[in-house]
Amino acid sequence: MEVENFVEKYGEAVEAHRATVLVGAGLSMGAGYPSWNNLLEPHRIELGVPSAVIDLPMMAQYVENNDGGRERLVQTICATISSVTPTPTESHILLGQLPLDEIWTTNYDPLVEMAGSGSVVVELEDDFLEAGAATRRVYKMHGSIRPGDAPPVGGVGNLVISQEDFDMYEIRHPRFWRLLQAQILTKSFLFLGFSFSDPNFEAALRLVRTTTRGRLMNHFAVMFCEPGNETIFELKAGELLRSGVQVVTTASYDEVNDILRKLVARTRPSRLFVSGSQPGPRSSSDDSDGSARYPVAESIGPELEDIAKTLGKRLARAGVSVTTSSLLGATVGYALLEELGEDYDANRMMLVRRQKDEPVDMPNIRKGAITFIGEDSEELRDEVFSQIRSIVILGGSDGTHREVVRAKERGMGVVPVACTGGTAFEVWETMSADLSGFELGAGLINATTFAALNSNVTADALKAAEDLILQAMYLPNPTKLDEK
Repeated sequence: MEVENFVEKYGEAVEAHRATVLVGAGLSMGAGYPSWNNLLEPHRIELGVPSAVIDLPMMAQYVENNDGGRERLVQTICATISSVTPTPTESHILLGQLPLDEIWTTNYDPLVEMAGSGSVVVELEDDFLEAGAATRRVYKMHGSIRPGDAPPVGGVGNLVISQEDFDMYEIRHPRFWRLLQAQILTKSFLFLGFSFSDPNFEAALRLVRTTTRGRLMNHFAVMFCEPGNETIFELKAGELLRSGVQVVTTASYDEVNDILRKLVARTRPSRLFVSGSQPGPRSSSDDSDGSARYPVAESIGPELEDIAKTLGKRLARAGVSVTTSSLLGATVGYALLEELGEDYDANRMMLVRRQKDEPVDMPNIRKGAITFIGEDSEELRDEVFSQIRSIVILGGSDGTHREVVRAKERGMGVVPVACTGGTAFEVWETMSADLSGFELGAGLINATTFAALNSNVTADALKAAEDLILQAMYLPNPTKLDEK
């Protein structure tokens, strides 16, 4: 399955609160935690079990039966897990930014809950009684080992590790089982951090097969394909598809973060940030930090003001909502509101200001909404950029350049209306030099449309801007649909 298609389908499910994630050991291994195989390796060697044995629950069962029982097995696991300092990876942090109601994990470590601030952790059956109203819940479905030299939460019998634990899961963990079964019927699952041979993934897959015979929901799995194993991978991916799980193939583990960044960008609030200002004359200085070299002008020229108003009207008709902190952006926003007419909605335009800015008149119902955030520009930008999906640039100076950098760091789409000059032109020029290296809406950018952003014909530039903004915002483009 293509990444672009996955991001769109799963992103829609996340927006509708019909999605969740099941996290496996692969994500924790990136933080220094062991794989299942490494957890059992000392016991395998001591008991002389051949390395060809890959049924790990059966191996754990053998250890329990022959190597001092369950107490020793769990003690070894706890010591190994506790020896690692828990530091969430970028994958965990990105997962924490997705607007999910819950995340499931088969991992014992605390990384998932550490990355999602405010999460309620469900480690035991009794925890379900207190977790219902939480903003986000983390279900530790196979047990939990907290940092420090301590036994598992709930005691040695609470970890799911051996074949008997898997066989008796429905009986020993009935609330986890019933909720998981219900959510497989009603939500799209993303399986992340698993391999085809992972016993935890096999157990989840059996549940999918027996629960969703009618394939009521789309489920997805991000899987790493090792070079040389493409044929076997395709066969296994086809078998998963038969079970209703579509596979997103990655060639390296770094691609997982790229996919997650696109998902985070796709599922942010559907608002466009309008950045820019009237650029002053180009300075002769060449800043070593790569910042724009256009000092901001004190006012907006009539030509740029007309462009801003026309863009606002186009965005109104296209169904785009905007956020801005600049005078030029406000010009776009107020034109948007005026164009709505009887369909006026104040929330379609949000003006953001710092708390220590000079007092301004609160806008009335015909002027959109206003919010005050923080006391400095960096705090304001951090908060604003957590509430937008993409950014459009009109003109601009150094401050606009910093906003562009921030947007790119967060995987957001950037649309530079180059004909307005300033930072917008510089960004357009940089992107044009290697357009295949940039994406909008998890898809490639049409070169002809992008070139039109620098057209001398304003109408052509703004039509191109509208098309690219809709792509960056993951919104339908009526023109494109009509063409089909």
